[in-house]
Amino acid sequence: MSKTSILLLGATGYLGGSVLAHLLPHPSRDTFKIAPLVRSVDKAKKLDPQSSSNILARRSLG
Repeated sequence: MSKTSILLLGATGYLGGSVLAHLLPHPSRDTFKIAPLVRSVDKAKKLDPQSSSNILARRSLG
């Protein structure tokens, strides 16, 4: 059976961080995978490496 993919926007923000904190210990955690999206690589480094298999970060355009 394939896992459900969840794209979590703003994973280091107030709301996104709260959602991530609830998803990580979820009893059905093995049935889904989380791909958090953050604004920068620096913010991606703040996330727990076990929180997801893929952390997506936007590169600076400037």
